Amino acid sequence: MLSLARYFFYFRGCSGNRVVQQTPHRLAGGEMLISRLAAYTLAAFFFIATGVLFATGAALIVPGSPLDAVWHLYEYRRVQFMPFRWALGPVFLVLSLITGVTAVGCVRRRRWGLWFAIGIFVDNGLGYVYQLATGNFVQGAIGLVISALLVFAVLELMARGGFD
Repeated sequence: MLSLARYFFYFRGCSGNRVVQQTPHRLAGGEMLISRLAAYTLAAFFFIATGVLFATGAALIVPGSPLDAVWHLYEYRRVQFMPFRWALGPVFLVLSLITGVTAVGCVRRRRWGLWFAIGIFVDNGLGYVYQLATGNFVQGAIGLVISALLVFAVLELMARGGFD
């Protein structure tokens, strides 16, 4: 938690009457390895999400294609999405582009990639708040807790440094 506080309070310390800006520390060998492993794990998650979102968007736009295999993940979603396929298909394709860009940002260990990841996880958390509001208490509560933990994990990763 100390490193998270270090991220949010970048300006600290006094030298006379002026504030001294402390430079972020560079990570030692073991911490750098953990930082890289976390970034690559996050990127792998977003690459998989990119593939699933692209396949879902394409399956909505072109039903009956081999990409219909994506419906085996959530068979009941097909019934919900198909009536709105012309509106939802392009939305899923744009979301796949956003998650792909986020994955590239995480692989390259760029700070904007982590901000995109935080935005995606917060948006996902808002979806679980909607689940809670519509009566799906177990799924909504578990998803909201996981989304919050992922946001805090990414913030902690940012606080440790190693991202430009």
